[in-house]
Amino acid sequence: ADLHAQDESKETPLFEAICFYPNIEVIELLLQKGACANSKNAEGTTLLDKAFSLYYESLIELEEDLELNLLRA
Repeated sequence: ADLHAQDESKETPLFEAICFYPNIEVIELLLQKGACANSKNAEGTTLLDKAFSLYYESLIELEEDLELNLLRA
């Protein structure tokens, strides 16, 4: 599957995983495989905006485990 493919709403598989199929293991796998965490959908909502609202604590732990520095500027 193409990790960077976008549907008509400009949502990627990672966006779908965060918004509609909330499974931190799937999100972790997509990130490890190179999914872009900086994507925005057609409404301009970023993945991180959505992730913060849904999974803030779990994503902080994931970010630390993967040493991604995604959540802190």
